[in-house]
Amino acid sequence: MTAQLFEETLSQVDHTLARPDVAITGYRPEISGDNLPAEWQIRLQNLQEWICELLIKNQQLRMALVEAKARAARRSDEAAFEAGGEPRPAR
Repeated sequence: MTAQLFEETLSQVDHTLARPDVAITGYRPEISGDNLPAEWQIRLQNLQEWICELLIKNQQLRMALVEAKARAARRSDEAAFEAGGEPRPAR
């Protein structure tokens, strides 16, 4: 059941993190001393943007997981009710 919730959650989230322009793979060690401060400012800005995107994705995943758990609980309750059992108490 956990695997199903995980798959449902992942299917609801877009694949922003898989974009190559967001990945931290573009390290360039050939930075010259002339443009060092500007280069580091750009890197800092890129990292700040990435962190914001990760925070947004994290929140989306949390919300999707809560929704998936609620759907699973409703399906479980409906199945128990149809089988003649008692539904789970509300949380």
